[in-house]
Amino acid sequence: MIDIKTVTCEYYSDEFTEILERFLMQYKNDRSRTEVGRAVRNLCKYFQKDFLEITAEDIQTYFDDIAGKVTANTYFTRKSWFHRLAQYVEMGYPSLGYRDSYYLVNTEAVSQKIRSERIPTMEVIDRVLEASKENPMYYLIFSLAFRCALQATQIVSLQRKNIRIEEERAYFHFPKTLYAQEKLLVMPQDIRVLMLEYMENMPEYSDGYLFHNKHGNPLTIRNLDSAVAKYRKMSGTELYFTMNDLRSRSILEMIQASDKTPENLGKIAAYANLHSLRLSSYVNATSIVNDCPADLVNIRINPLGEDN
Repeated sequence: MIDIKTVTCEYYSDEFTEILERFLMQYKNDRSRTEVGRAVRNLCKYFQKDFLEITAEDIQTYFDDIAGKVTANTYFTRKSWFHRLAQYVEMGYPSLGYRDSYYLVNTEAVSQKIRSERIPTMEVIDRVLEASKENPMYYLIFSLAFRCALQATQIVSLQRKNIRIEEERAYFHFPKTLYAQEKLLVMPQDIRVLMLEYMENMPEYSDGYLFHNKHGNPLTIRNLDSAVAKYRKMSGTELYFTMNDLRSRSILEMIQASDKTPENLGKIAAYANLHSLRLSSYVNATSIVNDCPADLVNIRINPLGEDN
């Protein structure tokens, strides 16, 4: 349990301190609560104001100031945290008359360019998958990022109850939360085979999570980063890339294989959980994967018993 005193500051009102404490309990672990709590504290120290007193103009000033000083990922993560907190206050405490203004932030100042030098080629992905065959869990995890465009946070949070298996189809089921609508994402057939095989052979864990480290604890983002580094090295590739770059390759492949109509781009954005600005940056970068368009429809992850 996080001590709320560790993430408060002198600018908080008693009312907001109580609201923040309740809000942070929405997060699953103390590390997340601490990260979000400290970000809110630093925002309030920046303006020397209580969170409830920060205006729409203040918000834009803050995000304009940090653009270029932090990565795009950090920028949008903070925006997401503050937006969620603002929504929580607006919806949960209507008597305060508070209105969320974080969704109004103009984010054009943040570079959305896809880093082409970090997008792994099909050859590199094949070598990394081959190296990871020694560990069926990581073979599946890398495949989820590359084939399904799942985010690292989605992968580490997957539980058995999130996998819906039907006779000929399988789905990722992400239930409705305070901040997101329910999602049912269809698995590609090759991933369905891998998932079924993995779930049939994995140990039973009382916590329900699909992926665990060697100590039996649910995987963390740090575990994934370490695994990518390990199998990059084992595969002999000199290219530096992350789980997010594997996901980017997946999104680029989907866009390249589509007819790029607004309707189909909207479906890809919904499937990959992309906002419109980020989607446009992927659309503009599809030449990265344009080696041989005819090959795109034949991408398939082989079961562990087959050669890639």
